[in-house]
Amino acid sequence: MEKGKVYPFIDFIDDVVTKSNILTYFDVILGIVSEEGPSWSKFNTRSGTRFVNEITFTDDGVVVPECFSDISAEVVVVVTELCNVAKLSIADGSALIPLQVYLCFYRDGSDLCPMHSHKCRQITLSIGADRIMTVGTTKTTLYNGSVIYLHTEKHGILKDGSGSGNRVSFNLFYTTTSEMQGVQ
Repeated sequence: MEKGKVYPFIDFIDDVVTKSNILTYFDVILGIVSEEGPSWSKFNTRSGTRFVNEITFTDDGVVVPECFSDISAEVVVVVTELCNVAKLSIADGSALIPLQVYLCFYRDGSDLCPMHSHKCRQITLSIGADRIMTVGTTKTTLYNGSVIYLHTEKHGILKDGSGSGNRVSFNLFYTTTSEMQGVQ
């Protein structure tokens, strides 16, 4: 899996039933987020706004936000498949250690995520309206059902004057067992 390259998420799904249901899951998730988005935490920066929520990992499994309680099984499937995609980015054969899934809801083209970077690995799944993501100095389109792998690259979703519609991103942050060796 190449850093900064956009791929269709569905291409990575092996299970036939999951593959046939995943776009329906996206529609349901986007519908709930569109209704519930404003009740999420509003995240303001100097340059703009987006709404955030999170999915966490515990010893007992995946913990989804309350707004997804009616479709928690479907959300867990999406997160599980996202973890499977993340495993493809690990070249040394070490195990994936999921940290969290940070959810971002963008109501329209005026909501944004300023340029920033992370010290860990990230796979982003985009659901809903197309948006331009800047990775370093390159602009790439994230479309409904696309994924992108990042590892310390500076990136952001800037304002889009086209008036694009609702979008939610599932941002899986993770590391690997080999990257954690010697870390106390």
